[in-house]
Amino acid sequence: MGCSLSARGTVLSVRLAIVVALALMCCHVRAQTTCDLAAHDLNGFALDMTVAQVRDAARRPLEMIGGGQAKMTVDGIEYDLGFSVLGHLFRIDTDQDLGHFIPDQKFANTLATKMTAKFGRPEINMLPQGPLSWDCYEKYMNGGVPMSRDTISLSALLNGGYGQPIVLHLKLMDFRIMRRDLAKANAEPRSRAEDNTKF
Repeated sequence: MGCSLSARGTVLSVRLAIVVALALMCCHVRAQTTCDLAAHDLNGFALDMTVAQVRDAARRPLEMIGGGQAKMTVDGIEYDLGFSVLGHLFRIDTDQDLGHFIPDQKFANTLATKMTAKFGRPEINMLPQGPLSWDCYEKYMNGGVPMSRDTISLSALLNGGYGQPIVLHLKLMDFRIMRRDLAKANAEPRSRAEDNTKF
């Protein structure tokens, strides 16, 4: 019985070591993909703009729907915007109706070429059936352990069913703006909590 428990413990230890090693390998590979986009805007609406700056650029009011989310339509393109806790633009979703046609490889190549010229080389290109995407990461330390996290991402996808118009959906998002503003907003209440701690 003792040998059986010992053997079982050894197997569990080996399995745990393998899981940890694989996790570290994945983290290392992911960290190596650190990059940035050559441009941080969609149609002139740039990440980190304030609500007022977006409104001025659009020359129309935004429909604020709560939770830092806003909607608007400019030049036939529908926008779904995400603002941080301090009111800075960190997410832009757009839907553009391209009309009725069948997206083929020629169209996919043209779209990829245009977007590459503006944003740089993508990480993934599965057009026309799948996404064209850029996914960037940064290294950071968490309790002395090296890790990686999302920084900025962009994706393009062609949507539309049979008999429906093709819609180009773009999503541009900068997680750094969200984290930065959340940390700033949290600084004062955290400091008060630290001062009021009693034991």
